Amino acid sequence: RCGQHLSFLFHYSLEKKCVPLRFQRLRKSEREFNLVAVVSCFTHNKTPSLALKKRQRPLFRWRTEPIMIAPASMNNDRLGQLIRQHATTVIEDGLGYWKFEFEGIMTLVITDETHNRMRILSPVADVDSVPSDRWPIMMAANFDRALDARYCVKEDTLWSAYLHPLAQLDGNQFLHSLRQVVTLVKNYGTTYSSGDLVFQG
Repeated sequence: RCGQHLSFLFHYSLEKKCVPLRFQRLRKSEREFNLVAVVSCFTHNKTPSLALKKRQRPLFRWRTEPIMIAPASMNNDRLGQLIRQHATTVIEDGLGYWKFEFEGIMTLVITDETHNRMRILSPVADVDSVPSDRWPIMMAANFDRALDARYCVKEDTLWSAYLHPLAQLDGNQFLHSLRQVVTLVKNYGTTYSSGDLVFQG
C-alpha cells in the first residue's frame, strides 16, 4: 500500500471561493516531508494554514501541474463514416442521427456535439409484453452480464442502450459497444448478456 500512488482533491472555502489543493503519495524512495493540511477558516478573515512537518516516512508532496484530459477524437463526420462502413443497411443518414441495421438488429445512434453526448439504442420489446418476472433479471444483468450496455425503458419501449461522451470515443470502442448493444437484444429472454464476459464486481 505504501508503494502505491494516491491522488485526491481537497477543497476549502475562503471568501466564497473554492480553491483546489492536489496531493499525491510519494514513492518510497522520494519521501521527505509529510504535508498536513490544517483548515482554520471557520470564522471570517481567517485564512487556512498549511503546516509542513518533517518526518522520516512522509506521506505527501505538493503538486501544481494540471490534470491532463485526453484530446478529442470523435465527431459526427467520423462516426457517420464508421456506421456506413460497418452497417448492413443504412436507413437514415443524418448528421447526429443514424438509423441502420447491424447484425440483423435495428439500431439508432444519436449524438449531440454541442453537449458532447452519444448514445446507441436498439429496441428490445414493447414494455407491455415483458413478463413481470423478467424485470428483476434484467436489473441484475445490468450489474454484470450486460457489461457496458444496459436495459432501459423509454416511453412504451424496452431498449438496449449504450451512452458515452462523443469526443472521447474512439472507433474500436464504438464498434465494440455497438456489438454489445445488439448482443444484449439477441440474448433477451435467454442469457441477458452482451458478450462472453461476466463482470461481477
